[in-house]
Amino acid sequence: MNSERIKKLNNFAFPLLVQSIMGYFIGFTDQAIVARISTPALAAVGVVSSFLQMIAGLMGAITLIFNIRGSKKIGAKDDEGLKKEFFSSLLLSLILGVAFIILFILGRASLLSSVYALSGQTYNQAIIYSDSMSLYVLIQLFLFAFGTYFKIHNNTKWILIGSTTSSIVNLILDYIFVLGKFGMPKLGVNMAGISTVIAMSINLMIYAIVLREQLSIEFLNIRKYFKNAIIQLKESLPLMGQEILDGSIFVVIVNAIILRMGTFEYAGYIIINMLLGFLNIAKYMYGSATLTLTGISYGEKNKEDLKAYPKISTKIITAIYIVLGVVFILTRNYVPAIVSDDVSTQKIVSLFLAYFIIANSVSPFTNTYMNALQALGLNVFILYSTAIINTFILLLMFVSTSIFNMSLYGIALCVLLDNILTGIVYYKRYNKEIAKDKEFV
Repeated sequence: MNSERIKKLNNFAFPLLVQSIMGYFIGFTDQAIVARISTPALAAVGVVSSFLQMIAGLMGAITLIFNIRGSKKIGAKDDEGLKKEFFSSLLLSLILGVAFIILFILGRASLLSSVYALSGQTYNQAIIYSDSMSLYVLIQLFLFAFGTYFKIHNNTKWILIGSTTSSIVNLILDYIFVLGKFGMPKLGVNMAGISTVIAMSINLMIYAIVLREQLSIEFLNIRKYFKNAIIQLKESLPLMGQEILDGSIFVVIVNAIILRMGTFEYAGYIIINMLLGFLNIAKYMYGSATLTLTGISYGEKNKEDLKAYPKISTKIITAIYIVLGVVFILTRNYVPAIVSDDVSTQKIVSLFLAYFIIANSVSPFTNTYMNALQALGLNVFILYSTAIINTFILLLMFVSTSIFNMSLYGIALCVLLDNILTGIVYYKRYNKEIAKDKEFV
């Protein structure tokens, strides 16, 4: 029986895994291109990209609700209900995405100067990059919604095709226009943003073409989805709160702490996170599979599958993480040079990479059981537990870096503790919930 579950997890996650690996290498190269402009340019792009990704992750909670509700509809064999959830999610994405564009344009200068404490050339580069990236969140929300629809239908090949195509386009445009190759003008960070938006738009067009017949019919009936979109928004509020605490406030404060250590420390931290992003690809892809398959199992009231999927997923992700982590640790003195020419930044990455890899080694377990809890609808519990643990961790980060001057060692230690505490809390609550529900068979 477990072999069948492993097969389902792999069938779901493998196309996403291949897509993410390809996208990672292309994105890694993309960052390396920006790093060739200057260290301030790399820091500026890192700050703006991190903020926009944080907001997309925050608003992406509406898509996560679509995933949860849609998976249950699949388990209950309710195709019409699934369609209703999909188009409600698209409508909500449009509303939130447009609202963010307006707020971002009005408030970005204060954000970059006050919150991130950017100044001089780094600030100027960040303003230029943000000009061309203002559409990022809107397009990304649409991509989330379409991608979730394909995931629920276990038709992830279109995610692979769309994202890989757009990533290649982005890389080509960056190489030619950001660096000024083949006689083209050297447009710098502004073109880096424009190429990203163009590439994402191509990805969205591919998705829309695949579903063009269905979209042309359903968009005529937008009004009937508005009420359900409001319901999705209300259900997503605890997830947004959790994302604000864990992925937004937490990330902003950590970035601010590291930025105050120095530009080179922050640039090194960006590169470390890029490398960790590759190690965590399996975590997010199999975590997404766990969320969907656990949601379907919940709709079917299948207790054995509910127990098995998180365990199997954790084992697969951890095995992949350990193998790749060992490779990265052994090559930590060589990899940084691929991204940055700056010797000081390379030294920081070489020195701290192993500590951050170890600190994140528990995260496959933590992330999997968080996804499993989300599939059961326990988003309020995740919010409260995240608030308590993150407050404690941020206090420790401040003490370790500001009082004890532990630099990035203190950040890595706090990340490890964060993963351990949240993992234990999520694991215990999930198993308690499964054990007490008598509707499961």
